[in-house]
Amino acid sequence: MQSSTVIIHPYATLSADLIFLSLITRRKVIVYQWDIYPCTISGKRVTNSVKSRLLDFAEKVISSFIRWRLVPSSDFLSRTSFGNECRVLHLWSPAKYAHRPLAAIDKNFQAKGWLDVAFVGQVNATRGVQEAIDYLSYHFDDEINFHIYGSVAAGYQLESKGCCTVVLHGLVSGARLEKELPKMDCGLVSLNPNFDGPAFPSKTFDYISKQLPFVYFGPYLEGYIEQLVRLVGIAPQYQDVPCLKAAIAEARNGYSAHRVELERRTSVDVSIVSQVIDG
Repeated sequence: MQSSTVIIHPYATLSADLIFLSLITRRKVIVYQWDIYPCTISGKRVTNSVKSRLLDFAEKVISSFIRWRLVPSSDFLSRTSFGNECRVLHLWSPAKYAHRPLAAIDKNFQAKGWLDVAFVGQVNATRGVQEAIDYLSYHFDDEINFHIYGSVAAGYQLESKGCCTVVLHGLVSGARLEKELPKMDCGLVSLNPNFDGPAFPSKTFDYISKQLPFVYFGPYLEGYIEQLVRLVGIAPQYQDVPCLKAAIAEARNGYSAHRVELERRTSVDVSIVSQVIDG
């Protein structure tokens, strides 16, 4: 290996050989701690098989050899036992559709009598998609079509509720997703409200990369909400949202309104990485 620093992400177990080789050859190993294992809801493991328990144990042992950590938000600092060698490295994905004229989008958006909301990913107990549908149908009168792009886990069902209709598309190709997501009014990022520990939903970037605003539903994640939701999304559970459609339109404008702040963050994050590597 030519480099003096190696950056990995969980599962660290999958990179065990690289980690120990790096440590033996006195290279700095940094883990980007995106996920925390085991995953639990209300204190109970989501997966309880012998294989998952062994994998979680191996992850804990191997991770104990790694001193430096990068995390995607401050939520990981307050809800974990990571030491002083932990730094927040904000994440952001450049919008591929930044050239799309917002005026034309707003005109089409206002003319519609309903909302098209996309969810990308597998639907399971951890994601809390049904809970999000129930919440939005109860608190808002908007007619909403929830377009689900992904599989539904065995034993889990999605049901239409009130003015909210579920449209199952199943697993689709990346090419089809590229065409259909920009047609949506917003995306849905959801977690089970009883999800334990910190999180930084990666599904957020499926929408950000298309310059889509998004609705967040789930446990209160202060760092995540401050870092991304406040800029280009909405969190009806934790914000005053009298009109869902108006809030979505305002969130869409955040991509241009907060451009300077996002560029500033990028430069700050570059310096953080440099500090960790040189520290």
